[in-house]
Amino acid sequence: MVNGETAGTYKFLWFASNSNGYFASEAPGAPVGANEISLTHIKRRPACVKWVTSKPYTHSSPEKYDTGLWMVAPYTSDGVNVYALIHNEFHGEWTGDVGTSNKWCTVQQNAIYLPCDYWNLVAATSSDTGRSFSLIQPHGNWNTPAIALPAPYTPNDPPGPQGMTAQSNIFVQEGYAYVLVQQFGAPPLVPPQDNGGVCLVRTPLPLGRTSQWQGWAGGQWVALPTGYPSAPMPPACSPILPTAQSSPFRFSWSYNVSLSPPQFVLVGIASNPAFGSSSCPAADPSVGDSPEAFVYMTVTADLANGQFTVVTPQSCLLRINWFDRWGMEYPNNTADAYPSLLDPGSPTLQPGGGIDLNFQYSGSQPYLYAVRLNRYDSQKNPKLYDRDVVRWKLSVSPAGQSKAR
Repeated sequence: MVNGETAGTYKFLWFASNSNGYFASEAPGAPVGANEISLTHIKRRPACVKWVTSKPYTHSSPEKYDTGLWMVAPYTSDGVNVYALIHNEFHGEWTGDVGTSNKWCTVQQNAIYLPCDYWNLVAATSSDTGRSFSLIQPHGNWNTPAIALPAPYTPNDPPGPQGMTAQSNIFVQEGYAYVLVQQFGAPPLVPPQDNGGVCLVRTPLPLGRTSQWQGWAGGQWVALPTGYPSAPMPPACSPILPTAQSSPFRFSWSYNVSLSPPQFVLVGIASNPAFGSSSCPAADPSVGDSPEAFVYMTVTADLANGQFTVVTPQSCLLRINWFDRWGMEYPNNTADAYPSLLDPGSPTLQPGGGIDLNFQYSGSQPYLYAVRLNRYDSQKNPKLYDRDVVRWKLSVSPAGQSKAR
């Protein structure tokens, strides 16, 4: 939420990000009070805002962190200044001509080739309520890594990708901003088995252009690289969840004040053959026996000391078709991706009072939001760009069981 024209009023902004900019959407009508915020109706502003520039993949290099940029986690403390984490992708398989080979990848092809992918997070800031953003750069056309793998890119490193494959929203507590990141274990780091999974990172407040992130690893906070590593550094990521709970991507976490005691609800995606024959509801009739699902778990956490205790183990929330069951080969399938737990009442749910501008909290009736990937159609949706934002209402009981309705 950003400030309205009158003190005590707010506008809700929704950023639909792509690699070249974003469509800024907002709640229709005049700004309203915090207790009147609705996440139901939004309208797109007329044009795509060119907020950052993703450089071409051809002839690119990993140390610049400047290709494939998507806004993933904006945060504002005052309704005016916004800090945003940006997902960054380097694709070695797209650096040359198709059918050739080069130092970044022995395979040059149009399709994604994960062993040659290097994904990290950079950042940008806005001082005009999100109307424009500026990348954090040491100099032009060279982005500063915010949350990045502490090892250089390794060409042709199966199974891939390397680095940060998913991340959550930002949660602020006691002077720090925290984010959950999904990092693939990197063999160059020692020990390789202890640097992958769901990891916790943080940076001191206030968020801004000088923010430097740390990762929880080996019982301490370890500084993340502020430039491209020339060699592997000490691991800055230790899984904060049990191994069986640590592999699914985590896209969202919300501090739920209706649970007893209050707990974090973590939402992500997991694959399990048992989902296909379970009683877990399907997002769409085309889901069939798909093994993919949006999942959730609840935890209590001592964030300052990197300690998480699972209260509700990973549970199926909604069965879905994922990208691997969608597109030209599955013309009858609708798919869903990028889940997030949001509660319209969050602005007034902050413990201790005050206004939460970033939807960090949830109560007894939050919503599961996701991107609906509409089915392939050679005439109406040939490039698969037709996508919508959809939501399902949830109910949360004090015992910790969430149900889709």
